[in-house]
Amino acid sequence: MRVKFSNLKDIYVDRIRRGAGFVMPEDHFHPYYELYYVREGKCCFFLNDTLYSLNAGDFMLIAPGDLHHTLYLQDEECERVTVYFNKEHIFPSLSEHIKCPEEQILHSGLIMLHYGAETDILSLLDKMLSEYRLKDRYSKPLLLSYLHQLFCLILRYQMENINDFGISSRKDEEVLLAAKYIYQNFSASLTLEEAAGVAGLSPSYFSRKFKQVTGLGFKEYVNFVRMKNAAMELLATRHSITDVALNNGFSDGNYFKDAFKKVHGCSPREYRKHSTLV
Repeated sequence: MRVKFSNLKDIYVDRIRRGAGFVMPEDHFHPYYELYYVREGKCCFFLNDTLYSLNAGDFMLIAPGDLHHTLYLQDEECERVTVYFNKEHIFPSLSEHIKCPEEQILHSGLIMLHYGAETDILSLLDKMLSEYRLKDRYSKPLLLSYLHQLFCLILRYQMENINDFGISSRKDEEVLLAAKYIYQNFSASLTLEEAAGVAGLSPSYFSRKFKQVTGLGFKEYVNFVRMKNAAMELLATRHSITDVALNNGFSDGNYFKDAFKKVHGCSPREYRKHSTLV
């Protein structure tokens, strides 16, 4: 598992076509927002504890710190556009015109747009790609303006009540039930056998299936969920480092400190001192 770009100062835009069956090398998360737009084709997208089926015209928004992984289909090419940005790129300007943007749109999940939005969305994304590649003295302010326009269009065209579109197929449901169980019980002592029982599968088959669906091994996934919640607790409370470790399922404070530094590049104490809640 990797952390992409430890720092992101400017808006980043990219466009890539993946061949059928392309395999991402590993899962990742990052300390900034990502908009993932499917321009052509189809793919599956694992986000935290849910697997989504994405078609051309669909958006995924990934909030800072959320685990995600693209699963490309064996018989379908996929072209996607990604936009990376920080909170300061849209605040306070966007919040002056949109009430409670965090609640309306700035949270991880699937964004499906009504018919008729494609032309405007693609036009804006093409402009953003052109400006990102041009990089003259006007590119930064233009990219910022286009990003604001993009969010306004998303809010105008987005569909409501899309929860039913989450699971990509019934065959993945048992693994996703286990993933949700881990998400809800991360602070407890979790075992592979326990999670396999929730899924109704044998431990050996569950282990293989879990890796296939989520892109992470069982222990890696448990540690990721624990680490994510521990980082939030560090910023939201004044609990001691030892208490934070214990509250999030780490039985050894020293192991927690070493694991935390490996993921975040600093100790829990340094993270608390120099970070703020996103």
